[in-house]
Amino acid sequence: MSKRSRRPSADEDEKINAGIASDPDTFEAGDLFFQQASPASQKMQALTRKYRGKQKSPVKKPVSLRINEDILIAFKENSLKYGPTMEEALHEFAIKRGWLPQPKIEEKHRKSKKSA
Repeated sequence: MSKRSRRPSADEDEKINAGIASDPDTFEAGDLFFQQASPASQKMQALTRKYRGKQKSPVKKPVSLRINEDILIAFKENSLKYGPTMEEALHEFAIKRGWLPQPKIEEKHRKSKKSA
């Protein structure tokens, strides 16, 4: 199969246009459509801003690590936001091991109110 594109023949073009015309989910984009259109980048910025706000803790660092599949499945099945849940579990583990200091009682209370 050639990597180059080719123009459809008149017969093929006619069949393509007939298929487009019979599809209720498509339309011919006219001048009005293009006058009202805006760049996709603007639309995407508006959509992503809606779902993701400013980073709450800018001290967080992105990492990549390999986790056993059974552990990942367990977190995904038991939490919609499994990333923060995994982070919380790692944080608790590090405190129990003495790698991190015990959180102040106020911080613990604030976290438990949020999760309730």
